[in-house]
Parts: sequence; structure tokens; C-alpha cells
Amino acid sequence: MNLEQFAEQFSHENAEVIFLSKKRAEQSEYVDFFYSFFFLGDTLYSANGTYPLLPYYGIGNKEFHVDGVVLSKYEQVEGGQLEVSETVSLGPGGDPRTVSNGIDAYVFIIGNPFSDFQTLIYDIRSQRKIKLTCDDPDFKFGKNWQPYLKDNRLFIVHEITPFRIMEVDLASGLLTKVLEVDISFKINQSHAPSSYHYPYPFFRGGSNAIAKDQNIFGVGRATSERYKHHPFFWKFGENKKLLILFTEFFYKFQRYGFNIIDPTCLFLHDDELYFGLCCSERDWAHGQEVLNLLVRFSERTIAPINSLESYFLSKVPTESNGKPNLDRHLFFCIEMPTAVTSVHELGGRLSLGLEEGHLFHGPYVTVEAEAEYYAELSYLTLSSNEEVIGFFDVTSSRLDSARVQHDFQTLGMAEVQSCQEAMATSRVRFNTAGSIGKLLEFRFFVRHGVKVNAFHVRTQRITT
Repeated sequence: MNLEQFAEQFSHENAEVIFLSKKRAEQSEYVDFFYSFFFLGDTLYSANGTYPLLPYYGIGNKEFHVDGVVLSKYEQVEGGQLEVSETVSLGPGGDPRTVSNGIDAYVFIIGNPFSDFQTLIYDIRSQRKIKLTCDDPDFKFGKNWQPYLKDNRLFIVHEITPFRIMEVDLASGLLTKVLEVDISFKINQSHAPSSYHYPYPFFRGGSNAIAKDQNIFGVGRATSERYKHHPFFWKFGENKKLLILFTEFFYKFQRYGFNIIDPTCLFLHDDELYFGLCCSERDWAHGQEVLNLLVRFSERTIAPINSLESYFLSKVPTESNGKPNLDRHLFFCIEMPTAVTSVHELGGRLSLGLEEGHLFHGPYVTVEAEAEYYAELSYLTLSSNEEVIGFFDVTSSRLDSARVQHDFQTLGMAEVQSCQEAMATSRVRFNTAGSIGKLLEFRFFVRHGVKVNAFHVRTQRITT
């Protein structure tokens, strides 16, 4: 099977939803992320992480890393629905990846800066935790590993670029490198690395992998921004060549508001392909909509209510052909112009407080409907001597023949309050009556001396 044939199995037309959990997660709440599923025999299990939604500025604090991994067992109830029949806490850690051959199954768990391990495996059958070690002094643990089983031996794809495979000794937990191939497109992520890890590659692991004959297949994800993950299909063949393929399969997830699209699991059961995803509107430090799902690709008849398409039909699109939909959209502040000295930090635009002015302005979307909306700014104040740090407004304008803005009209404005290093929002209600064809911009005027990080502006239609 070549890479195109592998990717063609991922089709919306025959995608049946086996598990779906959607939630509006609020700031500081503990949220279940990253359900990684597997079968043991005919019983379905999952491992998922639980994390608090806290600002990244607290990443050095122990409270930020009060995480954990939960193992769940499922059973089918009347109507074919899945229900959790049993749960077990596997202790602290996160980003679980699972792999199973139907008889043996393992959960890979990544530690945090306060853990007594960097990566461990939980052996499902023996209920044993195995801390992993490596004798190579140049080895970096990292994360986003992609485990797979072959001939009852356990391997991981440790990195995509370079492409590196390690074997796990289940008795001792020792990792041994069995293959490494240099890859020409070694690109690092665009955002600055944390002080707790080295810069991760742009092309990273996603789900577990599948070994078939002399080939290995998987679904990884590319990180263009801290708040944008783009899945891709990959194949490593017996010719020692790595192939990567982006397809349109994942576009609908993005179109309906999910900018983080993380593959969580990939496996065959009864000759049918299963695939898991964890989707969120942006990185996990913010209140937002979160979706965890498992789909099955098969030729069987799918009840409309169980189809992946029915889920998308229930939602309002956030864009069409790259054009934002004001009815429901998330505009990222670092993707809009600025008029003051600022830097990109932790997925937002940070004012350095050197002068007053607009921290961002834009995105100059053409108004196409007369309706009432709200625009909500998400931000975090790092330092300020004032209770009111600035003003957030929604303004419309037109372009003259020289493409200079004129005919400005303020549609709504709100004070922005200092929030003392906690996430906060400022909401403006506005009406576009009489503004058809005009350009819409959001503006955040920040006072001198204020250090504030602006993350995104969320729009929502209130009336038709």
C-alpha cells in the first residue's frame, strides 16, 4: 500500500462516530483531553489526559502541572451506545499514546517538570509501570512519540525529522536506537520553545503508528503556531525514504472552528480502520470548545445520526475558502497589524509598555450582513499601575480610490481592566446596520507603561 492509498481510507463519506465528547471548557477548569483508544480482544479502552486550563505564565509553578492520565473501559449498552464501565487513575502525566495488538497493550505517558520520570509505559496486562531510560548521552526525551508493535516487539518512532526508531526493552525500560535516517526538511516550530524543553520540530508525531509488511504508516501533525496544528499522513518504506502527505480530510475540522487538530490513535479492528482526534479552538491555556472523538471507516451502512457529517451540519462554520465568518470566528491578535512596540509571546501579542497606541488593529473584514454581534477580546495583564489599561473598540471604515481609509464609525467600545496576570475578557456589542460593504476592524488601544498580552478576538452573531 502506498501513501496515497493509506490516506484515501480517511473519508468523510464513510466515517462513523464511535465516541464523541464535546465540551465548552472554562478558564481554570480541569478538562479531559487527548483520548487515545485501543482494543483488547473485543473490549474498547481509552487513556486520556486531564489538565487545568491555566495561563502559560505559570508553567514554572507546580500548580500548573497538576495533571493526570485516566484509563477507561467501555461497554455497549442498549442502542449500541458506549458507556464507561470502569476507570483507573494511572497517576500524574499527560499526552498518552496507546498501542495494542489485541493481546498486549501499552500506554505511553509523558512526565512534567515535577515528575519523577520523563516517560513511562503502563503495561495493561501486567498492570506494571515501566520508567524508560536511554544510555545514549545525546538522547532527548521530547514527546509526541508514535509507538507500534511488530512481531510482538515494541518500538517507537521517536522523531520525524530526523526519522528515528527506538526499541523498548519491556523488562528494563531501556530504549535502544535501531534506525535513524536524516531528513532534509528539518524545520523547527515557529514559536519560541519553553525553558523546559528544546525547540520541537515543525513535523511531529501524532497517533501511534502501524507497521505493515516492511512499511510504517502514521498520522502526524505540523505546528505552524502554538495555536495551530495541521495533521498529515506519513509513510516510511523499506527503501528508507520518508513520505509526507497533506490532504483535505482535516479541512472541515478547521472550517468549523478547530485550529488544534491532534491525532490520538490509529488502529485496525475486525479489518476496519479506527482513528481518534482531539480538537480545540486553540492551545490549551484558554477557555474554549473541546472535541474528542473516535471514528470508524467502513463500508457498512451508517445511520445518519452517527455520521461524522451530521456533527459538522450541527455547527456554524467559522470560515469559507479562508474567508472569516463574523457569525462565529476566532481572530488571533498576532495575525493583525500593530502600531506599538510589541513581541509575540505564548500565542499572543505582548505590548512592552514603551508607548501608548493600538496593540493591534484589523482584520478589515468586509461587512456582508446587517446584524447584531459581540466581539470579545481575550487578554492577560502582566504589569500596570492603572485599573483601566486601555480601550477595546469595533470600528468600520471605507477605502477611497487611493485605498486610504475614511468614513470611520465607532460601532462599540469598552474599557479594558487590569487583570493582574489572570486571563480576562472585554466584550463589545455592536450592530452592522448601514455598514454593508465597509471594512470592520477591532482595535485595542493600550496606555503607556502597560504590559498586556492580547490573545484573540472572538465574534458571535446575536441576532439575524
